[in-house]
Amino acid sequence: MTHIAGDGTDYSTRSVDRRSTPRIEIIDALRGCALLLVVFDHSCGFGLMAVPAPYRAMGAVLTALRMPTLFLLSGFVCASLVREPLRALNRAISLAWLCAIWLPLALALHLGLIINVEISPASFLPLELAREALHPSTHLWFIWVLCIYTILTPLIRGRDRRRVLVAAGLISFVSCLGLIEIHPSQNNILRFSVFYFAGALYADRLRAMLGTPVSTRLLLMAIAAFCVILALHFAASRSTDLRLMGLAVRIAGCVVALNIGRALFAGRDAPWLCWIGRNTLPVYLLHMFFIIMLTRYVFPTRAGAEAYLLLPLIAALSVAGSLAVHRATATRWTAWLFRCPDRLHVAARRYERPEPA
Repeated sequence: MTHIAGDGTDYSTRSVDRRSTPRIEIIDALRGCALLLVVFDHSCGFGLMAVPAPYRAMGAVLTALRMPTLFLLSGFVCASLVREPLRALNRAISLAWLCAIWLPLALALHLGLIINVEISPASFLPLELAREALHPSTHLWFIWVLCIYTILTPLIRGRDRRRVLVAAGLISFVSCLGLIEIHPSQNNILRFSVFYFAGALYADRLRAMLGTPVSTRLLLMAIAAFCVILALHFAASRSTDLRLMGLAVRIAGCVVALNIGRALFAGRDAPWLCWIGRNTLPVYLLHMFFIIMLTRYVFPTRAGAEAYLLLPLIAALSVAGSLAVHRATATRWTAWLFRCPDRLHVAARRYERPEPA
């Protein structure tokens, strides 16, 4: 079966060692957790169902954890690309392929069922699709941003990593303040750059940190610091928009997520979460289709106690459905839906090296 990880890695040509170190298992499990939070947030935000107040409050808090952690871990698994520009280019081509294949479907879903506008053939003219490719308005923005980061990764080779991280941090800080008036998808390139490049530049330290157990005291201190920063931010901004202290909140959220991962998964087996973490892109590509179909047609508009149960159920069914479709299409005739044909890669396979352990 073809497995595509969150960084675009194809696992079909190499087996996943179940006896791999706990550090890599933690990375996969954390990616799985971050992706589940993203799917649950989309279940609450894009359906017709009335979202319970506790879920809305939780969504505002988890905004600081979901995407920053996902980009940090994506940078970690792409760390080897700093030294291998040809592999980085091939991976960027693979991600661009996925965007090109799924862009028309995602655009149709966005126009017809999410924002409820009349779909016309003019919406899918080459010029309109090219405009959408320059600044995605759909959930494909994550893959689009990851593709751009992948292209930029080899450019930091040989540069002082502290200076690169400081520069990325300044860019992210300005972006989080909302001072740059550009398309939200383009703004996300700036906003999450510090997390991706921190993962790519400091993969060795991240691997060492995740390989050691966390003390209860440190975990509680991290959670307390996150709560204080979040409370100060909400009090200052008087809204749930992460702007005023946006970067600090997201960094604190990343620290909390990593330490919770160390506490939960260090030395423990979490095969289902690891499987989801290794299949980030298929789930990300497909989950919105399942969410919209389930919330619009399978489960009618609900409110009250039912929503507490149905929203997590919709998220779980969307993940399971995405993985099932990915598995069913892993044939020679349909594998192109999730995997770029080898003939489009610039470098031959003999130049490729194994992923870092």
